[in-house]
Amino acid sequence: MFWHGARHKREALAPQVSGLLKGKAVVFATPSTTMAAVFSQKWTGADFDFGHVVEDGKSSLVLTEKRSGAFSEVFEGKEGFLHGVDHRRFNKHERLGMHNLEFVSTTVEPVIKTVRLEDVGQWLKKKDERLKLCFYSKRP
Repeated sequence: MFWHGARHKREALAPQVSGLLKGKAVVFATPSTTMAAVFSQKWTGADFDFGHVVEDGKSSLVLTEKRSGAFSEVFEGKEGFLHGVDHRRFNKHERLGMHNLEFVSTTVEPVIKTVRLEDVGQWLKKKDERLKLCFYSKRP
């Protein structure tokens, strides 16, 4: 199962135009619930840097605040939903940087499972084994 994060509960996920993919309409999904939760809220590159690192053979996602208070503003106390979709309907795309974590579909995707996150910020903080949070005040 792959996951798609959103602020609202959905029964199906319709392709949306992506500037990242030069205007192609797609549905994004990932095998990572943590990554889906990060994308369940609306934010931009002015708020965070997001990527992954490999240390000692273990891969971790890294979310770095680019301005003070961004994590609290974007995630704390915010409801989100993880929508489970059939991974077999998704493909890699050459323009996506995290090749084993980002996949796309060009068709409407039925949601087969939904997980409600009451507070996305608190949920992400509990995922420290898979997500490194780097707050503005403590960033390198």
